[in-house]
Amino acid sequence: MVKTGYDRGLLNPLESWLPKPAKVQKADPGARRKAMIVALILLLILAGLSAIGRAGPLDGETMAELIIRYPSLLPMAGAVVIAPVCLFAIFVYRKGSRVSIEQRYPLPGEKTIKDTVVREGPQAVTLGRQFRLLAVLLLLCSLTIPWLLWRLAGTLITS
Repeated sequence: MVKTGYDRGLLNPLESWLPKPAKVQKADPGARRKAMIVALILLLILAGLSAIGRAGPLDGETMAELIIRYPSLLPMAGAVVIAPVCLFAIFVYRKGSRVSIEQRYPLPGEKTIKDTVVREGPQAVTLGRQFRLLAVLLLLCSLTIPWLLWRLAGTLITS
């Protein structure tokens, strides 16, 4: 019989050097079901928005004519895109801060949708910093959207 890994049953002065088995937080079936329902709802919303987008401009107008006739169209579109991205960036930043403070990921009491290896100490702090960096990058990307819409409006109006 071939053994894999280390035998922890032996009293050995080098036992403290052996790797410890990873803690695993088991998945919660309720959280998995909830995540699938949310994903399905988002998919239906995106399908509806896609169908509306394919319907085309009103009364056969071009996009430039629509923007000239309805000048509030672009700021509204920008707000619809920017708001969820900014809210998600805030959520990710706060989660990263909590992970760094608790020095544990997933956080205590948090439900997971799959079996997750628990990261503690320096690994968790590094992961928390990565979350915060991701949040800052998301926020910067969302703040470029108004500039892109301004450029789009200028291009459409001049053409």
